[in-house]
Amino acid sequence: MTLKRTIIVGTLCGFATLSQISWADCAHKEANLLRQLEYAKKYNNQERIRGLEIALNKTRRYCNDGRTHHYQTDRSDTDLNETEATSLNGQVDRIESLQKRVFEQKRDLIDAEYELEKARLSGKAESIAKKELKLNKEKAILELYETELAELLKKN
Repeated sequence: MTLKRTIIVGTLCGFATLSQISWADCAHKEANLLRQLEYAKKYNNQERIRGLEIALNKTRRYCNDGRTHHYQTDRSDTDLNETEATSLNGQVDRIESLQKRVFEQKRDLIDAEYELEKARLSGKAESIAKKELKLNKEKAILELYETELAELLKKN
């Protein structure tokens, strides 16, 4: 297989993976919220239930996995007072922002892997070393975002 074909196939596989990551993120996000909601209901934590229901509604409404979903949502979040709503919206916004960063960082990681593979094919040791450093940096950033997101989800 020529270098050109290898690059094209690798790129196409990367894009296919990205679309699956996006879908998995939405499904994972909803499943995680449902699991937390079930736990909150089990222990009758009304404040937590209310917050999770809002987050679940927003996830269903705004999480885009590349397909067109039209969920029926209730307007239970209008029952919150303004301070509670602002606080919960801030948390949801932060979670959504981190999820977007994780997704973008995964894309950057795929790009760095691709660049490293190109460098390896060229055989230039200096270029390979630079690309390996970049790949390690991208992995570290991704790990940082994923850790921060996991901690934020634990709090909620």
